[in-house]
Amino acid sequence: MLSGFLSGGVQGAPLLYTDYIAALEAPVSNELQQYVREGAAPERVMNILLKQSQKVTVDSSLVFLDNVNFLLSESDYAPYQSTLHQMNIQTRMLNGDVEAGVAAITRLPSSEQSSYRLLWVAGLLQLNRTSQAVEVFNALSSEEYRHNKEQALNVAQDMVINDGVASDSLHFPEQGDDAFALQLANVYERNGLYTKSLDERFRRLSFIAEPSAQQAYRQTLVAFAKEHDLVRDERQLMEAYLVAAVAGEGVVGEKNDVNDYSHLLVQYYFDERNQAQQSLWSDEWLEAQRRLSEVETATQQAYLENRIYRYSASRPPVFYSDVVALAVLTQERKTIVSEYSTSLPPSIQILLLEGFFALPLKTDNTTLAMADAYARLIGQCSDAVPVEVRALKGHQFVTHDEFDLAQQCFSSVVWERVVLPDSMISSLSQEQNQMDYMAMKQSGHSPAMIAMAQQGDAAMRLDAALFAVEAEPLTFERLNVLGEIGVVLALTDAQKKDMNARINERLRQEGQSELLLPRLEQAPKENALALAYWFMSHDQEEKAVEYLLMRLAQPEPLLDMDEIKVVRYLDSVFSSLSQEVQQRLRQVSNDGVKKMLQLQALEASLAFHIEEADMMAAIEQALAQYHQLKISLTSAPAANASTQLWLLGQLEWQLGQFLNQQAVMAPEGLKPVLNEQVKQREAQARHYAHQVIEQRVEGVMDTRVLDAVLFMEKN
Repeated sequence: MLSGFLSGGVQGAPLLYTDYIAALEAPVSNELQQYVREGAAPERVMNILLKQSQKVTVDSSLVFLDNVNFLLSESDYAPYQSTLHQMNIQTRMLNGDVEAGVAAITRLPSSEQSSYRLLWVAGLLQLNRTSQAVEVFNALSSEEYRHNKEQALNVAQDMVINDGVASDSLHFPEQGDDAFALQLANVYERNGLYTKSLDERFRRLSFIAEPSAQQAYRQTLVAFAKEHDLVRDERQLMEAYLVAAVAGEGVVGEKNDVNDYSHLLVQYYFDERNQAQQSLWSDEWLEAQRRLSEVETATQQAYLENRIYRYSASRPPVFYSDVVALAVLTQERKTIVSEYSTSLPPSIQILLLEGFFALPLKTDNTTLAMADAYARLIGQCSDAVPVEVRALKGHQFVTHDEFDLAQQCFSSVVWERVVLPDSMISSLSQEQNQMDYMAMKQSGHSPAMIAMAQQGDAAMRLDAALFAVEAEPLTFERLNVLGEIGVVLALTDAQKKDMNARINERLRQEGQSELLLPRLEQAPKENALALAYWFMSHDQEEKAVEYLLMRLAQPEPLLDMDEIKVVRYLDSVFSSLSQEVQQRLRQVSNDGVKKMLQLQALEASLAFHIEEADMMAAIEQALAQYHQLKISLTSAPAANASTQLWLLGQLEWQLGQFLNQQAVMAPEGLKPVLNEQVKQREAQARHYAHQVIEQRVEGVMDTRVLDAVLFMEKN
C-alpha cells in the first residue's frame, strides 16, 4: 500500500525554472548540500530536491533523507518546512523505517496530520496496528474525502481485502459509506465472490431511508442472488421483501414482485420433497399478497392458489374453503371436482358440493356424479337443496323402498329446470310412475306387477318377468306359466334370454336336472359350456368334451375362471380321449389348449435316457437337456399353471434320479457332490409339487393336483 503513496513524489509547488540543468538531471546525491553552502537560491535548491524525490529508490533513500534533514536545519528553508516534513516521512517509509514515519506523522500538529492520513493508515497497517489504523481512517473529514475520494476508497478496500478489516467498521463522510459498499461489491463480483458481493450490496440497504426505495433496492438484491445461484440468500431476501411490504398500512412494493416471491416461497417450503423446511414457514410472507388480493382479482387468484398449495399436505378445513373460493372466482368447477372425495368428512363434502352447485352447471356425468354424492349426504329434501340433488335423493329413496320420502323429493322438482343428462331426467321422471309398481313388488304381488308392467317400459317388463321366476317353486307346470308370462310381457329376444338364464340358474342351484337338461339341450350352441359342465359333473367325459369343443369353436373368449376349468379338465382327460377327439382338440385356436398340448408333448421327454459311456459327458449331456427343457417350461397362462409347475417338478425329480444313478458309479471324491445335487433336485421337486397343490381350485377337475398330492405322500 505504501508504494502507492510514495511513487507520486512530493506534494508541493510546481517546478521552478532552473539554471542547474545538470543538477536537475543528475542522480540523487549530497551535492545539493554544497549548493546551499554556496548560497544558491532556496527555490532552486528545492527544485533540485523535488527532482530527486521523483528518482529516489531504496538504495538512494539514505542520501535523499540526509539532504532533507540538512535543509530542515537551515533557517532559510523555514517556508518549506511542510514539504520537507512530507519528504522526510515518505522517505523513511520507503526506506523501511515505517515506525519512524508513523511517529513523525504523530508528532505533527493535528492540523497538518490530515495531509498524511491515508499514508498514516497505510503505515499503521504495515505495523499491524489495525485498530489504530481504523480509528485514524474513520477521522477522515468531508474535505479530505472530496479531495482524495478515489484514493480513500482504494485504501479502505485494501484494508478490507488484504488486512481483514470488517467493511462496516470503516466510516466515510457524506455518501462515502454507500460508495464504498458499492465498490467492494463490484470488486467481489468481478472476482467471483458473489456471496461477499451480496453482503456488501445488502449493507447498502441501511443507507436508504425511504421504504419504497428500500423495496425497489431489495428487488435488485433478489435479482442478483438469482443471477449468481445464491439460492438460500435469494429466498431470505424474498422473505425480507414480503415482511417489509407490510411493515405499515397497505403494501409497499410492486404487485408483480409480491406475487412472484409469494409463489416461489410457497412452492419451496411446501414441496413434498422439502418437508424438513416446512417448520420454518411463516404465514406473514403471504400477508402482502392477501392485502393486494382484496383489491385486485388476479392477485386474489394467485393468493388462493398459494394458500391451497400451502395447505395441500395437511388439508385443514380452510384448505377446502379456499378451493371453493378459487372455483367461484374463476368459475372453474374442475377446481372443486379435483379435490372432492367421498373419504372426506361429511361437513367438508357438503362445503365442496355447495360450492360446486353455486357454479354454472353442465349437463354431463360430472354434474350427475356430484349431485348423487350430495344426495347421499343429506337425510331429507328441502328447498335449500339444489333441484338436481333433490331429484337424485328421490331416486335414492326409491332404491331403498322409502316411497313417502321419495315423493317429498320429487314433488318439488320441476324437470325442465333440472341440469342433468336427458337420459337421467327421463329415468328419474319415470320413477314417480314406478313407485306404485315398486310397492307391489315390495308386497310380493307378482300378478299385479305383471299387469302394471304391460303398461311400463322394457326394464319394468323384464323386472316383472324375473320376479315371476323367483316368485314360486319351479315345476314343469310353472315353467309353462313362465313361458306364457314372457309372451304377455312382449319381452325382446335379449330379455327372453335373460329370463331363461335366470330360470336355468335357479334349476341348477336347486339341482333339478330333469327340468334343466332338456331346457339346455333346446339351444345347445348357446348353452354349450353349461351342458359341458353338467356332463363333467356327472362324469360323462365324452359328452362333456363334445360340448367343450362346441364352445371352443365359438369366437367369444372364455372368462378367466372358465378358461382354467376347461383347460385343466381337458388336460386331465386328454390321454383317455380317442385319437379323433385328440386331433380335433389340436385344431382349437384357444391359447390355453395350445399350451396344454405343448406341455403334453414335453412331458414325454422329461426322462433322461443317456447312453454316453463317459460319466462326465453323460452328466454334461443331461444338464444340457435339463436346461433346454426348463427354458421350454418358463412361462404359461394361468389355466396351464398347475401342469407347468408339475412338469417343472418332474424335471427336477428326473434329473435327481439320473444323478443318483451316476453317483453309484462315481469316484469317491465326486459322490458327495452328486449326492448333494440329488438332495437339492428332490427338494426342488417337492417345492414345485407343493406349488401345484396350491393351484387347486374348488370345483375344477385337475389330475395334476392329485398327482402332486400322491407324490408328496410317497416322497
